[in-house]
Amino acid sequence: MQRRGISEVVASILLITVIATTSVLATNASSKQIAENEKTVTEALHEKSTQIQELISVISIKTNSNKIILEVLNYGIKEIIIDKVLVDGRESAFILKDGNLIITHNTIPKKKILVLETNMTGRSIQLITDTENLFNIKLR
Repeated sequence: MQRRGISEVVASILLITVIATTSVLATNASSKQIAENEKTVTEALHEKSTQIQELISVISIKTNSNKIILEVLNYGIKEIIIDKVLVDGRESAFILKDGNLIITHNTIPKKKILVLETNMTGRSIQLITDTENLFNIKLR
């Protein structure tokens, strides 16, 4: 009995076609994502220079069973606007205090020490600014 081998050839051609189609689709999807996220050199340099102007020093850290209290100093050359506070990567509500006065906006003026309080505890706290600068502070 003689085998023709046509089904093996057809299966191989189908397999190669599926692999080629999948790789083309993946390449197109990643190219679109890269194009959406790309910045010009000027934009990247401006963003970096803005982020360099934001400098925070942690003066003290206090934690208890349900709260983190940080004293932070903005020693940069511009005020820092905090967009988000994360505790161990989870978003947390926060307040800023200047002495006993609660600040309603999320701005740390330059050359000023403020108290930042969160209502969560964890091993680290991340501050994300309006310029997408990330400050990661280890607590333990």
